[in-house]
Parts: sequence; C-alpha cells; structure tokens
Amino acid sequence: GDGKPVAPCRTASHDLAYQEGAFAYLDSYFGGWDFIGEEVVPEPTALPTDVPEPALGIGSMYVREKDGMEMMYVPAGPFIMGSNAESYYEDESPAHEVYLDAFWIDKYEVTNGQYQQCVEEGFCVILPSSEASRTREQYFGNPDYADFPVIYVEYYAAFDYCLWASDRRGLMLPTEAQWEKAARGTDERLYPWGNATPDCSLLNMAGCNEDTVAVGSYPGGASPYGVMDMAGNVWEWTRDYYAENFYSISPLNNPEGPEEYSDMNVIRGGSWGELEEDHRSVRRYAAYVGSTWYSLGFRCAITEESLAEWEQ
Repeated sequence: GDGKPVAPCRTASHDLAYQEGAFAYLDSYFGGWDFIGEEVVPEPTALPTDVPEPALGIGSMYVREKDGMEMMYVPAGPFIMGSNAESYYEDESPAHEVYLDAFWIDKYEVTNGQYQQCVEEGFCVILPSSEASRTREQYFGNPDYADFPVIYVEYYAAFDYCLWASDRRGLMLPTEAQWEKAARGTDERLYPWGNATPDCSLLNMAGCNEDTVAVGSYPGGASPYGVMDMAGNVWEWTRDYYAENFYSISPLNNPEGPEEYSDMNVIRGGSWGELEEDHRSVRRYAAYVGSTWYSLGFRCAITEESLAEWEQ
C-alpha cells in the first residue's frame, strides 16, 4: 500500500514461454524462418542438390558431341516385325513379335560434312568410292552438299564412322530390328508416316529429284519417333547379315541377325531411285559388304544402356 497503481506483471509461465520456448513456439507456426527481435527474416532457400533427370520418352533427343548429330529415343517394348502380305517378298515373312531394349538412333542420315570430319581426323580411312553423285560431278567435299547424305560408302566405312562418332563407346550401325521399329513404330503401319500412298511431299523417291536431297527435307515423312528419311533419299546399311529365311528362326528378344557369316548385309529404306513398294518399312534388301552405290548411305544407333554408360 502506497496507493500507487500496480502494473500488471507476467506470470511465471508467461516468462518461461518467452525465455525457453518462444522461438520454438513461433517456429512451429512459421517453420523455416528466423526471428530477430520483432523482425522476421526468411532463411535463404537451399538449392536442390539432386535434380532428377527428365523421363525419357517418344520425342526425347540427344545431341552427339563428336559430330553434332541429333539422335531420337525409341522406348523399350515389343513391335510386329515383317509382313504376311502375299503380294510382297517371301523374306519379309512371317510377321512376328520382337522385343527390343530402348535405344537411340540418328535422326538423319550421316552427311557428307560429317563424314568429311571423320576423314580429316584420320579415323575414316575408307573414302567414298566416288566424289560425284548421279547428277553432280563434285558432291563429296563440296560445301554446297555438306548437309546431303554421304554415298558411295561400303559397309566397313559406315561401321568405322559409327565407332569414331562415339570414340568407340558403343555406337554402331542399327540392327535390322532397330531400324524397322524406328521406321514404323508399334502400329504396323506401312510407311514411316502412316499408310498414305508415297508421293513427293513425303519422301525423295523415283520421279521426284533424280538424286539425293539435303537430309530432313521431308518433315511430313517423319517416323513415329521423329526420325527423318527412313523412306527414300538413300538406302541405309544395317549391322545384320542377310539371310532370306531369318524371320522363321529369329530370336524374339533383341535379334541381331543370323550368326552364320555372310558377305551380304541387310540394307533398308529405299532411295531416290525406287518406286513405292521399296519404301515400305518392312522391305528387306541386301548388298555385298564392299558395295558402293550412288544411292546407299547409313545412320548410327546405340542402346540406351550403352549411352548411359558413355555419359558417366
């Protein structure tokens, strides 16, 4: 009693909350913040240390460092290979289901400019057997045609190029099965673009240009995986030996062609000089490994597993 008003005081529990638990209490409501006096200061946001890779799927693309080639992704899974159509060739039958592991395949045919790079680095020692094309006296080595498919290359020249482009780390010519799946997908279509009759708006075939054109000139003729020129322009080497009856004995998983040696390999895709039937995605043809034509080129492929190991 001295008559002065008594200021209200905090209770012991109130003091304890401030002294021992205030920040924990506030943090329970505003986690991730630091409190300095009455000012609220946000903590810096930690950067993620492990960003997941985007999932691979149809349309995924990889750019090869060595030669700048774009590669398109073909997911793992089954597809129907071959045809039972009686009006076509016996070596295309029987139609059969094949399972392939995921792989990448060149979006375009290998070009003059890319092959020239391999030659200049001293790895590709087998030169095209001619520097001309059907209508051009100077084709290979001419910068005007750097983006046109390389031609007059035998099987071993194509094989060597794929080794060079990956520094010997798994890039090869595609198997016949890889080539066909990349061309027709899983819906048994006749051509890379579907079932529409081939014409000069979809591919470079007989009656269109009478010679090669720049790779990728027909985007409307792309395959389901975005691969270009799988019909027309130039025939393409595959890795498989040719055997007429191989489909009747083919393994169901990741076939790589006959085991018995042959001096002929399968080529695919037709060319600028072929008619409609030779551009069907199931069409099989063969060439001696030493063959060099003005309508024969190639592209490369690699399994997803091999590319992942290469990138590590």
